[in-house]
Amino acid sequence: IVMGLVRMPQIHRYFQDGPVCCGASSSNLRHFLSFNHFKEIKRNFIFENYTTSDPRANPTLPSDKIWKIRTVVNKVKEKFRRFMPALSEFMSADEAMVLFTGNKCPIIFAMPHKPITRGIKLHMGAEYETKFVINFNVCDGSITADNSSAYPYGATGRRIVKLIEDLKCVGYKVVMDNYYRSIPLAEELFTRNIYLVGTIKKDRGVP
Repeated sequence: IVMGLVRMPQIHRYFQDGPVCCGASSSNLRHFLSFNHFKEIKRNFIFENYTTSDPRANPTLPSDKIWKIRTVVNKVKEKFRRFMPALSEFMSADEAMVLFTGNKCPIIFAMPHKPITRGIKLHMGAEYETKFVINFNVCDGSITADNSSAYPYGATGRRIVKLIEDLKCVGYKVVMDNYYRSIPLAEELFTRNIYLVGTIKKDRGVP
């Protein structure tokens, strides 16, 4: 919690006496946990059983680039749905970037025109009035142009459909930018009693 509220340039600064940032002093975490102990926990902290969940060790499991955090991602999404407020008429769907500066993550994206230019990309759905995130999917490379050729709305449309397919909602209006919109996607959402709002590019199935 302290690290989330008070930003420091290096992690070890949280374990020094009297650090101050943005006018707020952080607790001396060294009184509760040594820096070496923190690094040891961080190095060995895992969410999955590597023996049973690793697709590399068990060929019967489907390929999953985020299998190491799949369980915790599903738990977070489950909690979002559990505490979701009553939805208004509109829902916004778009992508977001989570900053990541490491070099061993298999799902890193470079987005030079985004505020966060390098990190983990999410596709997110948010309730319009409360801004509550009602669902999200990690962009893990499982949806590609090659495996989406059978879908008339393509890979971009599949990402939107996947985002809303777990939501028990009808009659809502989904607002998104024209990167995702297409006539086939609008028709697919309409079969689910969900409406698409926005402009569409000329090459996206416009008659």
